Amino acid sequence: MRDIGQIYESCSSVEKNKKGLQLDFSSLPSLAAEMMISGFPLELMDRDAAHFAVSAGRSTRGAFMQLVRVSDEMKTQMNFDYILVIDTEGLRALELAGRSTQHHDNELATFVVGLGNLTLINIFGENPSEMQDVLRIVVQAFLRMKKVNMSPSCVFVHQNVSDVTAGEKNMEGRRRLQDTLDDMTKLAAKEEVCDAELFSDVIRFDVQNDVKYFAQLWEGSPPMAPLNPIYCENIQELKKTIMSHASNSHGMMLIDLKDRVKDLWEALLNERFVFSFRNSGILETGDRIQQVVLESSQCHDGN
Repeated sequence: MRDIGQIYESCSSVEKNKKGLQLDFSSLPSLAAEMMISGFPLELMDRDAAHFAVSAGRSTRGAFMQLVRVSDEMKTQMNFDYILVIDTEGLRALELAGRSTQHHDNELATFVVGLGNLTLINIFGENPSEMQDVLRIVVQAFLRMKKVNMSPSCVFVHQNVSDVTAGEKNMEGRRRLQDTLDDMTKLAAKEEVCDAELFSDVIRFDVQNDVKYFAQLWEGSPPMAPLNPIYCENIQELKKTIMSHASNSHGMMLIDLKDRVKDLWEALLNERFVFSFRNSGILETGDRIQQVVLESSQCHDGN
């Protein structure tokens, strides 16, 4: 996709600068569109993808979008043809610590939360206190959406939990997560200069249903270990949750998504984010169907 765009811009520039030169590159946009609707990922936000290697804790750089076609069977439950998945790099990567990284993470979180109807926050490990920086960034992004009268939802996914069937253990984990989210809400509210005491003041959130615990992927030590069947069951449960959220959306046209991306990005570049976003006309485009995966990065293998 990047190469097609580069070739198109190069041909367009050469044709403008050299009169009489005939270059046939009119088929490139339609080719790119065919690739996109076929499921090829499209880069939305660049994070030096062409220059740096990806560490063990970050398998994605920037933000990529992918259209997933809704099957004929699923169309009986939904009112649209595609679900848009946006996958982002992990937040607060240790190897990229610094002020500029924090600013980038804030931009990234606000960008994908603003695009999506549902945000999935991947947390690796069982202790949410280790993820306070990530949670604060996410909460701040949701606060910004609330200030412009948008109400996306979110689901937390705890990866690599040793015993997902332990009810008491999971209840304690949910309680700790709720407390951490409430604490981060108070801190983020001060930065955004708004009134919010609890995370439930920011978005609709049910700690019982919107927090998922995932078993480890492998039963034993890879590469010879088989897949964990409980992990597969966790995936199916999460899929049902995503489909439930998606089925309550009326969808939007792809051209409206283009305008939303443009207006949201321009608002992010403007220090007066809320004022700029409110006056962009973006709020008139209707409901959103995109499902966003907002991944969190720690010093664990995988994203």
